[in-house]
Amino acid sequence: MPLPSPATPRQRGVTLISLMTGLVISMILVLATLMLFQRMVRATTAARSDAQADTQRSAAFLAAGIAAQEAGYGINAAQAGTHLMVLTGAALAGSALSGTPAALGATGNAVVWAENTTGTPRCSALLAPNGSGQGGLRKLGPVACADATTFSGLAWTALPLSDTPATPVVIAWQAAACTPFGISAGTAAQKVLLILSADNSNGVALETSQCLSNVSAP
Repeated sequence: MPLPSPATPRQRGVTLISLMTGLVISMILVLATLMLFQRMVRATTAARSDAQADTQRSAAFLAAGIAAQEAGYGINAAQAGTHLMVLTGAALAGSALSGTPAALGATGNAVVWAENTTGTPRCSALLAPNGSGQGGLRKLGPVACADATTFSGLAWTALPLSDTPATPVVIAWQAAACTPFGISAGTAAQKVLLILSADNSNGVALETSQCLSNVSAP
């Protein structure tokens, strides 16, 4: 009686096809994780950059407001248009400041003022460059002067307050019965309210206003 043939042993383990399939799935998961990590890094970097720009802009507005409070100080009967003026199309080429005086109530990109805090009349200015690739806010001066109308003949030096070219700063002025910091109610005398505004990184308008109580509006 012939003996039955021995059964063929069943193979155990991982086949090449299943191994390749596992490698492909693992690579897809790794690539997806890397892409997610890159997006998180870019979002974090952009948020940090936006926060720094917003902080710098707010600090610049605060410094500009403090500086502008000097306008007309120590000058007898300081007047808007003579001892304080807003300029449109203002630009600084070397040490020369150019621009066109704007009427009270209009907007521009620079403001020039005269003061006499040291016994000698001096002029200072705030400039918001608005050309291609420019922006932010610059503090100019102080420099000896007769009054703000002589701005184009003065030799200016610039100190950057902020550098955010994507969000130009708009400078406005208007007559108002106001007092600095709103400490008391405004009087009937018309002073000058200086307003700086710009959009933050999220497109929200930021605005600060300063009552220049030493300068009378015509």
